Amino acid sequence: MIHNADLAARANLVDSYLPLAGALLGIVFAALALVVGLFTTDYLRLLDEDGSGDGVVGFLSPFMIAIGLQVTVLIGGVSYGAAASQVPSTGEAWWFGVETTLFLVAALDVVALARSVVMHGVARSRMSHAQVGDLDSRRDQRRRSAGE
Repeated sequence: MIHNADLAARANLVDSYLPLAGALLGIVFAALALVVGLFTTDYLRLLDEDGSGDGVVGFLSPFMIAIGLQVTVLIGGVSYGAAASQVPSTGEAWWFGVETTLFLVAALDVVALARSVVMHGVARSRMSHAQVGDLDSRRDQRRRSAGE
């Protein structure tokens, strides 16, 4: 694509990244808000006790990396559109390659974040089932002690 297309075609392609990167940025922010909104005291304790030592920061850092990548793609894409014609052709070709690579990494990173959100839901579900089991056993214990 770098050698077979002219500057205008590459600029059009980078322009097409912008709405997609913007939408991905919105999706990641929404996922981050969802995940943070679902934190409970028990779940925060579970994250802190997972043994990695990272806790909540370790859980949320992939979201921040994805946000940084997507903002970089947006800024790089706007900059490329504004200045690519002023840059020597070798530099412009490298810029296009870097911008395309960052866009692809940012897009694929959303898949990794989706996995993280799913795993968050699975962990919360298991924790809820364990809490229900604890409540059931306490209720059964109260019934037994009340019957004695």
